[in-house]
Amino acid sequence: MERLREQLAQNEDQQEESERVRQERDELREQHERVAGELERLRSELAQSKGSHEEADRFRRERDEQRGEYERAAAELDRLRSEIDVTEQRQQEVDRFRAIMDQAGEAIFITDPETGRFVDANETACRWLGYRRSKLLTLSINDLDLEFPLESPNGVPEHVTDTRGATRPIVFSDGRHRRRNGTSFPVEVAINRRLFGNKHYQLVVARDIKGRKLTQQAVRESEDKFRSLFELTRDAVYLSARDGSVADVNDAAIDLFGYTRAEFLELEARRLYVRPDDIRTFQRGVDRAGSVRDMKVDFRTKDGTEFAGLLTATLRHDGEGNVLGYQCIVHRVSHNGRHPEPAEPLAAESEAGGKTAVLVMDDDKRVLVEVREVLERAGITVLTARTSAAAIEVYKAEHSAVGAILLGDNDMEMEPTEAASQLASVDPNVSVVLLSETREGTASGRLTPPGFAEVVRKPVHPLALIQHVREALASRRSSRSG
Repeated sequence: MERLREQLAQNEDQQEESERVRQERDELREQHERVAGELERLRSELAQSKGSHEEADRFRRERDEQRGEYERAAAELDRLRSEIDVTEQRQQEVDRFRAIMDQAGEAIFITDPETGRFVDANETACRWLGYRRSKLLTLSINDLDLEFPLESPNGVPEHVTDTRGATRPIVFSDGRHRRRNGTSFPVEVAINRRLFGNKHYQLVVARDIKGRKLTQQAVRESEDKFRSLFELTRDAVYLSARDGSVADVNDAAIDLFGYTRAEFLELEARRLYVRPDDIRTFQRGVDRAGSVRDMKVDFRTKDGTEFAGLLTATLRHDGEGNVLGYQCIVHRVSHNGRHPEPAEPLAAESEAGGKTAVLVMDDDKRVLVEVREVLERAGITVLTARTSAAAIEVYKAEHSAVGAILLGDNDMEMEPTEAASQLASVDPNVSVVLLSETREGTASGRLTPPGFAEVVRKPVHPLALIQHVREALASRRSSRSG
């Protein structure tokens, strides 16, 4: 029994141990499950953490790539801005050059020497020829009547071609350009070959020389007029240098002094004067006032004969205004220097009427200068005015010396007949000559309008002008004697 009790006690202990083991096993299972869950959670977090790192790395890589792209874009933008600045600067230079070229007073062409076509032209060239630039650049030299060569013409020395091929152009001074409307004008043309890029072009600069041609023609006409007056005037005329040597004489001087032309040109002007001091006197007068008029001088001929005369002298100038010497007009007024000889017509008018000056009115300053020059060379005193009103005022102040009036018809403020009427109110015997662009002189078509002695058409030959003036002065003398 006792042993049974011991066995029961052992069984109870075993049962308790088993229950305890079961509890421990359950606790271990629960703990294992907790550990497994925690492990799974840790695995999940680790997986998530690995994904975040990869995303971060990818983001960093993308960020670095974007930063590189941005830096490259910024560098490209800076380059483009720099190119734009250079392009704008170049465009400004081109625009500035184009403005300067278009405002140039010469026509400028750039042509292709191979085809003869215009590559460029400035505004002056387009305006002169009458074409728009867009139209002109579709044409060639052969399409226009431009008288200048694209290459050196035959006969031009080789050294000229070589010079042109270097830096200096060939210049043609007798070319002509024809406008689109058919009119033409003279030009001076400079042609040069220039390398632009890798191609040669012809640079052509044309200058309108119409003004120069007209000036040259006017100079020739003036010289012709002076030569006619110089040779045909009845007074002796000689031209001298400042050193006193004789440069030229007219036929009247040869007849008066008895020297041949060759002898005159070897002569010193002082040999013509009885008193050499007279030369210094008239030179001082000319240098001071620009001229001397009717200075009483005793002259000596080749054979020693002395005579009294009136000397009118002015300065001679070259085309640039430099003084060359003197122009001297000698009017003989007596035989042997003591007794008056028969006077020339103008001198007779002076003695009879006392009024030998001429008043000239014309709105054209060039006409005034030419008329004054011609009449003063003939020894006639000239007063001038640019308007009829001014001429009337001058005549009122100087009518005691004025014997004739030349009145231009180009005053826009006063009709010629009205001006003549007011002049006649000062002195009814005044002789007024109308200087007219047309033969009629007035709209009415009458050849000689009321108040005028005659009508003279401009331009008038110097000798004819002198004759008209002398006739006008003679007409006044006749009216006074009548």
